[in-house]
Amino acid sequence: MERARPTAPRPGGAARRPLPRAPWTAPWTVAAAAALVLASGLPASAAPEAPSQQQVDDARRDADAAATSVASAEAQLALASARLEDAQVRAATATEEYGAAQAELEQRTGAADAARTAAGDARAGVADARRAIGRLAAGSYRSGGDLAGVSAFLDGGGPQDLLDRAALLDAVGEVRERAHQRMRAAEVVAGLMDEQAQRALADQRAAAGAADAARRAAAASAADAQALVGRTEATRARLVARLAELRGTSVALEQRRQAALERQRREREEAAAAEDRLRRQEADRQRRSASGPVAPTAAPSAAPSAAPSAAPSAAPSAATGASSSGRSSSSGASSGSTPSSSASPGTARRTRSTASPSPAADGSATSTATSSGTASDAGAPSAPDTPVVPTGSSSGSAAGGRAAVEWARGEIGTPYLWGASGPDAYDCSGLTSQAWKRGGVGLPRTSRDQYRRAEKIPYSQLRPGDLVFYGTDPDDPATVYHVAVYAGSGRVVEAPRAGVPVREAPLRMARSMTWAGRP
Repeated sequence: MERARPTAPRPGGAARRPLPRAPWTAPWTVAAAAALVLASGLPASAAPEAPSQQQVDDARRDADAAATSVASAEAQLALASARLEDAQVRAATATEEYGAAQAELEQRTGAADAARTAAGDARAGVADARRAIGRLAAGSYRSGGDLAGVSAFLDGGGPQDLLDRAALLDAVGEVRERAHQRMRAAEVVAGLMDEQAQRALADQRAAAGAADAARRAAAASAADAQALVGRTEATRARLVARLAELRGTSVALEQRRQAALERQRREREEAAAAEDRLRRQEADRQRRSASGPVAPTAAPSAAPSAAPSAAPSAAPSAATGASSSGRSSSSGASSGSTPSSSASPGTARRTRSTASPSPAADGSATSTATSSGTASDAGAPSAPDTPVVPTGSSSGSAAGGRAAVEWARGEIGTPYLWGASGPDAYDCSGLTSQAWKRGGVGLPRTSRDQYRRAEKIPYSQLRPGDLVFYGTDPDDPATVYHVAVYAGSGRVVEAPRAGVPVREAPLRMARSMTWAGRP
């Protein structure tokens, strides 16, 4: 029972009423209320909730997808570049085939003309023989014909006179017989000449048909390569933009990155080509030794230029004609790499060579390397059906080579046109043949025939005016599709392909033939 509270006396003796007592509250109730108030005022920065396993898996999948997209885009870029190079080589090869067909047509036309002339001469010989017989017959008729022979015996004045007349008649008969023999022989010769003329004409027509087919094929290949240039440019721009997005960089930065990757790829190609050339030269020496002809004796070395480093353009501005081209490309037409002085293409083979050559100040290449092994040690097989490259011959001089280079440099900027040999346009072999015409040496019209004729030299011996050839099989002259003039200091002057005018460019080794050539 609650006790009564004391009361204070009122003034005047009255007692006060007791004050009401506040209800008692337990301490834990107060603490809980305070906690509730504090909790209701907490900020949103409380400890975050841990991600779920699903969120972790999704993030991993996104990262993997991004990496896959980057790899796919880079692979597509490399594939587009490879397809463009192949198209340019095909265009250069087609251009070279057209040049060969044109040369064949010219040869067949000359043969047909000569055969027609010979047949005409033979027919004229038949006519001359017939006229001679006619004159004999007319003379015999005026002298009485065959009766004159009888009268000679009837009117004889004595034995000796008869003998003389008989001898004269025999001589006249022999003359007549020889005239008939000459006529018959002339008729036989005329018949043979007519047959040869007909065959030559048929060959000429066949060559004309082949040349026309080659021309159409070259035009189609050039058009395909030209169209592929545009598609490759568009593909490259799209993929570079995608890579920039995936990596979170700018398009300009990604373009520089791709250019660096392309440069590194070409450097690897150049180094591999230099190493492969050493093996091929040694294998060719062995084939020459086995077949008899003496091979060049100078030790082969790397190209007289450094490895490629200049960034290539995103894509060539036009297709090969090639040759590339011609072919000729003219793909050099190889659409190829651009060596510079930053590194040596022989880097990959320094276990074999102690130093890489560099061009001398006057432009000639001098070798400073000594081979520490042979190509046969490296296991380079020599296929028995591989042709022995013709050694060729040289009739030019160093001064002639310098004159050829000087003239070729004067043509820089002239348009490329397959099958052209100036003065308004050139293909690759048209440029080299005209250049060496100024150097005092006549060259065949096609790059393949130029390779066959030129003296084969190792690249370490290159001097200005020498020729550098490119082909799909470095040991087979029949596959050559492009030729360039070595200008010294690791550079060449060339008519590369359709859409790209005559230019001076770094020497490239990818797709080069086993030997260089000296006209």
